[in-house]
Amino acid sequence: MDDVAGNWNHAYEEALKGFRELTKPKRIAENTGASYQGDSQQGQFMLRYCGEDYVITYPSGDIRPSSGEGKLPVSVRICILLYMAHAVPLPERQDWKTFKDLPQGYHHWAPFVYEALDPLINGFGSDLESFKRAGESLDGTPVPMGDLGFQFQVLPRVGLQVMLWAGDKEFPPKANILFNGNCVMQLDTATLYMIGIDLSRRLLHRAGKLAEIEGVG
Repeated sequence: MDDVAGNWNHAYEEALKGFRELTKPKRIAENTGASYQGDSQQGQFMLRYCGEDYVITYPSGDIRPSSGEGKLPVSVRICILLYMAHAVPLPERQDWKTFKDLPQGYHHWAPFVYEALDPLINGFGSDLESFKRAGESLDGTPVPMGDLGFQFQVLPRVGLQVMLWAGDKEFPPKANILFNGNCVMQLDTATLYMIGIDLSRRLLHRAGKLAEIEGVG
């Protein structure tokens, strides 16, 4: 988890190196669920991430929004490059895990709560209508979880569910993020950590509850 803590430059260079060593772009497209235009030497992938389309240049590894606006934070570029290098074409399973239940996730549960779940509680715990609008704007599909929940295809083979329970006079609001059981076949826990936090921030940003952040439309 050291890279999650902030060693972005080293993590990014390693992820970029791994992507640039890939030699079969059409196979990569099959594995990741991305589309590809080009030949075996150079081209472009189109990948959907958190409801937005991104262009990934092969083999350089440059990533930009298809709209041409904004720049992804380095943490998200790392996630996408690692996904492109390691994803496998497995269907999602009908089981969902909290971050705590992922490999080694228990040891980093407290920071995940602080960075991903607490902001959702503080932003949406008394405002489920804003959560509903934000979830819909990120292509979320409603799921019968909590008082209000959405499933997000964060990446073509990485599904997350976000749910909220509104607070009342007796109980404080709660939030949770669940990861599809096959997520660990696509990305390691450190990368899923970053994806969970980024999804939380994007939801808050869409609801106007987080100041504009780099790379988020």
